[in-house]
Amino acid sequence: MYRVDDRILEVLDRLESIGKPGNFRFLIEVEPDKGGIHSWALAYMKIRSLAASPSLELP
Repeated sequence: MYRVDDRILEVLDRLESIGKPGNFRFLIEVEPDKGGIHSWALAYMKIRSLAASPSLELP
């Protein structure tokens, strides 16, 4: 995880095509594997047809 300021977040949003159909940014809760403090993070997601790796198979 990284801490970014608003300027960098805008750059990341442009790189991830946020605002265009099928591109999303979600706030997610992150739980450490070995205990500790929960954190919140932004996660970028795309619809499957926009994914960069068409050979990736999901169960």
